[in-house]
Formats: sequence, structure tokens, C-alpha cells
Amino acid sequence: MKGGKISSADLQLLLKTSYKPETLTIEDDYEIDKDLSTLTTKVIRKKGSKDAYVVHRGSYDAIDAYDNFQFVKTGFYDNARMKEARAVQNKAEKKYGSKNVSTLGHSKGGYYASELGRKSKEIITLNRPTHLSDLIYAVPEKQTDIRSSYDPVSILRPLQRGNKAVTIPSESMNLREEHGVPILERKPDKIYGVGLLQHICYMNGC
Repeated sequence: MKGGKISSADLQLLLKTSYKPETLTIEDDYEIDKDLSTLTTKVIRKKGSKDAYVVHRGSYDAIDAYDNFQFVKTGFYDNARMKEARAVQNKAEKKYGSKNVSTLGHSKGGYYASELGRKSKEIITLNRPTHLSDLIYAVPEKQTDIRSSYDPVSILRPLQRGNKAVTIPSESMNLREEHGVPILERKPDKIYGVGLLQHICYMNGC
């Protein structure tokens, strides 16, 4: 299966950029598509290639907290932010081509990525919230879910069928720290994505 690959450092950069656009600095390899990006969903192009990334932001403010409370009760997000994120996702896939778009997200943004990125070439999430209702669904092969072993938000993720999660061993009992984007620094040389070699690795349990 042909798919994309992204280094741990670049993945961390893109996820952080969904919260603070000014952090996009790695040797100018990437640039934000200002025509499509919003406060909560960034569209980022990798220079010198056809690759583009739609990055959905995680929780940030009181509105997100209220939405998360509703998610716990219902098992899904259905709000103005979801509608806006879907519109950005569709525009990015139309502009760059679905086969060239990777959909990313941290925490709540990971849930958005898994729901909205189904037509993109791949989905990569970090500490994606998992609801009891999600356990009846199999995670698709092209979706890579990364989580900390002590992350409370994604605690049910190992129980889902389909593509198994990539687990980063926790280093503390600080749940906020274990939920954060910086946990990617613990495996700095790791490559994420759904290329052939990655798929073989999954099948062999590595």
C-alpha cells in the first residue's frame, strides 16, 4: 500500500502549528495556505512536493470544553466548528487532490481528523479521544493513531478493532503531560504513516 510518511519532529511541528501558527519554522520546508486555513484548522503545504496537510486543532478554550462534555454524553461532535472543519477539509482535498492530502490532529483534533479525513490518503492522530460507542468500529488501515500509555483521553483506543495504535511509553503520572504533543519527542527518529514498510511492521507487531 502506498502512503505518506512523516518524521516525529515534523509531525510535532505541524500539530503545534494548529495551536500557534508562528511555530512553523523547520527550515521553511512548510508554508501555511492562508486562503484555506482558519483558527482551528490549518492547511499546510510542503514545499517542493505535492504533499499537503490538513491539521485539526485540539481543545483550547471554554467552547471546546463544553463540546468535550457533549462528546462524553453523546459520543460525537456536531457543532459549528465541525461544520467549518469539514468545509476546510473539502476545499483542501479539492485544491491539492485527496491523494496528496494527509489529515492530522491532536486530542479533539484527532477525532475530527478521523471523521473528516476519510477521503484523504492517510490520517495520523495523537491521543485521539475514544468513546465507548467507537468500539463497534474498526480503525482503517490508513489511519495511524499514536498515544501515550497513560493518556486518559485515549484509554479505550487499544480496545478498538482494526489497525492497532502506536503506543509511546509514559514517563510520568502527570496526565496533562502525557496527553500533550511533546510526548513525540520521546521517539525522535520514528517515522509515522501508512507506507508499505509501516504496514508490514504493524502486521508483525513491532
